[in-house]
Amino acid sequence: MQNITLSQFFHWYYPNDGSLWKHCIEEADLLKQLGVTYVWLPPPYKSALGMSEPGYAVYDLFDLGEFDQKGTIPTKYGTKEEYLQCIRELHRRDMKVLADVVLNHRMGADETELVKVKQVDAEDRNHIMEQEEVIEVYTKFPFPGRGQKYSNFIWDFQCFTGVSVTDNEGTRIYTILNEYGTDWEEVLDPEFGNPDYLMGCDVEFRNEHVREELKWWGRWFLDTTGVDGFRLDAVKHISHRFMKEWIAHLKEESRKDLFFLAEYVTNDADRLLNWNKAVDEQCQLFDVLLHHNFYEASHQRSEYDLRRIFDKSLLQMHPERAITFVDSHDTQPFQLMESFVDWWFKPLAYAIILLQEHGIPCVFYPSIYGAVYEEVQDGENRRVELVPVPAIREMMRVRRQLAYGEQRDYFNDANVVGWVRTGVPEQEHSGCAVVLSNGGEAQLEMELGSAHANAGFADVTGNRRETITTDGDGKALFTVNGESVSVWIRKEMLPQ
Repeated sequence: MQNITLSQFFHWYYPNDGSLWKHCIEEADLLKQLGVTYVWLPPPYKSALGMSEPGYAVYDLFDLGEFDQKGTIPTKYGTKEEYLQCIRELHRRDMKVLADVVLNHRMGADETELVKVKQVDAEDRNHIMEQEEVIEVYTKFPFPGRGQKYSNFIWDFQCFTGVSVTDNEGTRIYTILNEYGTDWEEVLDPEFGNPDYLMGCDVEFRNEHVREELKWWGRWFLDTTGVDGFRLDAVKHISHRFMKEWIAHLKEESRKDLFFLAEYVTNDADRLLNWNKAVDEQCQLFDVLLHHNFYEASHQRSEYDLRRIFDKSLLQMHPERAITFVDSHDTQPFQLMESFVDWWFKPLAYAIILLQEHGIPCVFYPSIYGAVYEEVQDGENRRVELVPVPAIREMMRVRRQLAYGEQRDYFNDANVVGWVRTGVPEQEHSGCAVVLSNGGEAQLEMELGSAHANAGFADVTGNRRETITTDGDGKALFTVNGESVSVWIRKEMLPQ
C-alpha cells in the first residue's frame, strides 16, 4: 500500500546549463524516500530557442538532445543519453516517469513559404476578415540538422491552421488557407470565440498525414524512452477528437498502463469535465480551481472562510480525476498566469493536498529545493528567491507512511479546520490529525478512533512542541499556531 504522489521536477527558470537530467539522478534516492511515485520531467526535445527556453517553444520532437540544431546539441536539460539514463535510474527505484509533450504548435521553422492567409480578430477568433492576403512566413521544417533520421516527414503550411506575425505594428494572427479548411478547428472551450490558436505555427489536426506522424512519434518515443505516461500541454487549444485518437492509439500500442495528465487552464470545472468526457475520460486533470482557491486564501488571510477552500474545485466535484497542486511553472512569478500562493499559506495548502484522502498531489520543485532567479521587466531587474516550504519533506513522508484510513472532517469554523485519518491495520501506527488556522492560535477537538486510545501525539512539523494524549476513544484537543498548520502523528513515528 502506498499513496500516489507526483513530483514536478523542474521550474520555468531552472538554469540553462544542461544539468537537470544529471541532477534528477542525484536526487532519485531522496525522491523515493519522500514517497514520490511519479516524476514529471520537462519537455525533453529541442526548443526553437535552444537551451534558453524550457521546451514549450517546440522545434523538433525527435531531437532529445542528439543533433546540432538551434545552436546546441543538448537541450536546456541535457543530452539524450542523460535523459534516458535519468529514466532508467528512476525506474530502478520503482518510480515512474511522465514526459511533458507539446503537440499544439511548432516554432523556429527552417524556411519560409508564401502562404495565403486571412487576418483574424485576436479578441474574437471566429471573426475572420474577408480580405485574402499572401504573406511570407516561416512554416517549413525540413530539420536539416537531423535530416531523415527517425522520420522523413517535412512540416509545411499544409500542416498548420494559423500563424502570427509580429512587427513594429504589433502582433497579428492569421488563419492559413490550406486544403483542410479555411478556418479554425473545432475545440470545446469558448475562450476568444475559439482558442484553437495559441502560438507559433498552430498544428492542423485535420491533416491525416499530421495525425499519423504524431502517432508514429508517440510510438517511437515510448519505445525509445520507456516512459510511463504523458503530461499533455495546452489541451484546451487542441482538437479533442485528435487527443482522443492519439491517447487511445498509444494505449493500444503500449504494453504499459499509461498515465495521462492533461493541462486545461480554466476556472470552470464543467469545462474540464466536458473535455475529459469528450476524450472518453482517459486523463487525469490538474485542479486549477483548487489552486486558485489557495491563491485567494493566501492573500485574503483571516478574511477567507476556510470552510470554502474546496468550493467549485475538481477535488470537490470529481475527486477521482483531480491532480492537486499548490504552484507550478505556469503560476510562478513573471509568468503570464502568475498566481503564486503566498509563502505563509503554502504549508497549509500542501497539508491539504498531501494528507487528504482524495486527489493525487503534485509537489513543485522549488517547494522542496527552493529557487533563485531574475527577470528584466520594464527595464528593471526583478529577483525572486523561493525558499523550500517549511516541513514539506515531513508532510510527504507522513503521506507515504501514515496518511491512510477513514477521513473524518472538522470544518465547522471559518478560521480553524481540520481532519483525521484513522489509519489501517497493515500500516503500524498509521493515522494522523491535521489542524489549519488562517487566524490566531487555536485548538480543535477531533477523534481518531479506539485504535489510537490513550496514545501520545507529536507535531511532525515542529510548529508545536507539546505532546497531546488522546482519551479512551482516541479523542483529544489538537492545537495549532496562528496562520499555521500542525500535523499530529503518533510519537512512536517521529524521526529519531
